[in-house]
Amino acid sequence: MNTTEHHNPARSGVSAQVWDRPFYKGHKSWCDDFVMELRLMDVPGDVIGDRLAEVEAHCAESGETPDEAFGEPVAYAKTVGAESPKESAGGLWATAALSVGQVLALLVGTRAAGAWAAGESVAYNAVQVLCLALAAAVLVLLPVALRFLLQRPLLTGLPYFASFMALALGAVLAGELDLPALITAPAALVTVGLFVVTVVLGWVSYRDLSSSQDPVTSPLSAFGTATSAEGKAAGGSRGVALLMAVVFPVFYVLLSVVSWLTA
Repeated sequence: MNTTEHHNPARSGVSAQVWDRPFYKGHKSWCDDFVMELRLMDVPGDVIGDRLAEVEAHCAESGETPDEAFGEPVAYAKTVGAESPKESAGGLWATAALSVGQVLALLVGTRAAGAWAAGESVAYNAVQVLCLALAAAVLVLLPVALRFLLQRPLLTGLPYFASFMALALGAVLAGELDLPALITAPAALVTVGLFVVTVVLGWVSYRDLSSSQDPVTSPLSAFGTATSAEGKAAGGSRGVALLMAVVFPVFYVLLSVVSWLTA
């Protein structure tokens, strides 16, 4: 069904996020699938809110459910997304790249802490370097795999993350092989340096996540709840961004201590 056949409500200048609307709560499963598919197609949040408002307005006028009026939500979202403006997906790739940098720093730096405690240099052979490179590739391709992970979390999610864990473990176990070192560096320098890298990447991640919020807002009447709803959403978004920024440095310190004590 073409969206132009339905009422396209004008924005009132006061928008609340769609999650607070009774229509969304009453048809949560349909709306979740519809919104998620449009998000994966890089449709901006305000445009998604407009399209969902069209669905709500039509259902209110006709008395139909979204399933009855528009059919299966993912299929309808594909039709809507093909007609909607898109935003750049670069932000998602940048976030993936930052995460890869933090994970690699965590894996290498915490292992270096053990070597530091033992008075040794940190060394990686060719197999270890290959395992780390493949593990990084698995993570950096997350934006490509995201659709499949969300649609079939058990079928695709478990193998995807199991492959990363296997490669990370392989990088550790390959250190026991009798192979010449391909890369050697002072363990203390690596441990401290990569901790600084982790902190810097965490700050960059926080800055990017805090400045790139794209809420799904409805142009329909907010019934006086917009200020509180938007305030809670902004606070929640900042909280998530802060958590993402500190989790890697905290884990870095904890795992480094464990590595040092067990060396």
